[in-house]
Amino acid sequence: ARSATVVAADATTLIVIREPDFRELCDANPRIGYVVIRNLAQDLAYKLRSSNLLLRGNIRWQRGELGKS
Repeated sequence: ARSATVVAADATTLIVIREPDFRELCDANPRIGYVVIRNLAQDLAYKLRSSNLLLRGNIRWQRGELGKS
């Protein structure tokens, strides 16, 4: 299980959907599951691209390639 601590800037309502209930919801309405998975994939792709760019920059920095013309 994962957890997180957050502080909302404004009044917020939090809705918790347990995994079995979410599966049942997706079975009843596959579009909901599609949208959730698509958004997760987009977020993961963004994080992978960002990590890749940071890693490339770090490798170049270690080789002394940054700042060269």
